[in-house]
Amino acid sequence: MAPTGMDAPEDVVRQWYQARARGDFDEAVEALATGVVWHIPGRSPIAGDHRGRAAVTATFQTQRERTGGTFHSELLDLVSSPDTVVAIVRNTARRGERMLDSRQVLQFRVEQGQIREIWIYVDDLYAVDAFWS
Repeated sequence: MAPTGMDAPEDVVRQWYQARARGDFDEAVEALATGVVWHIPGRSPIAGDHRGRAAVTATFQTQRERTGGTFHSELLDLVSSPDTVVAIVRNTARRGERMLDSRQVLQFRVEQGQIREIWIYVDDLYAVDAFWS
């Protein structure tokens, strides 16, 4: 998905989720602005402010490695305004005997057809931290 500035913010986020679901991380990364910031709450090894495409890509890789490729983010719904998209998702994964089944809300700031910033809000932060730790 080449950034054109013509895509509606909701379309950018929906295409980002579709690319991730297909395992097309190159396309998913293209949807991100070079200076993207991804805010992941908590105290787990993946928590923190991840700045730039390389940092976000490293987070994707960490999720895949820690879950043996079982991490899946299912897009349930989107709500959009001119520059903000709110996505409701269900994340599932497995790590050995540990299971993740978490509802999350992600707030995306989209500008000129690219994702500039992402904030994550988690239903049970303690459980998510325990899963990733």
